[in-house]
Amino acid sequence: MLSQDRQRIDEIDEQIVSLLEERYDCVSHIAKIKKDNHIPVFDTTREEAVLEKIRQMVSNEDYADSIVETFNQIMMVSKDYQKSKQ
Repeated sequence: MLSQDRQRIDEIDEQIVSLLEERYDCVSHIAKIKKDNHIPVFDTTREEAVLEKIRQMVSNEDYADSIVETFNQIMMVSKDYQKSKQ
């Protein structure tokens, strides 16, 4: 049972990595647009809206805070990446 659950987590992790790479492709494109148009990396309104949307997407309320925090961390790292490209 434990090994099956771990195997499933490994499979999910592969999907997450692929999706994160796709997300970072978008982040890279956005970073270029922001740089070319002198738009600040940080957009509080957008971040709050994204996190609220994520919270509403979570179907199991027990996971909501953790999932929102995970996305908050993803966005923080994405901002750092964008700043490094400025």
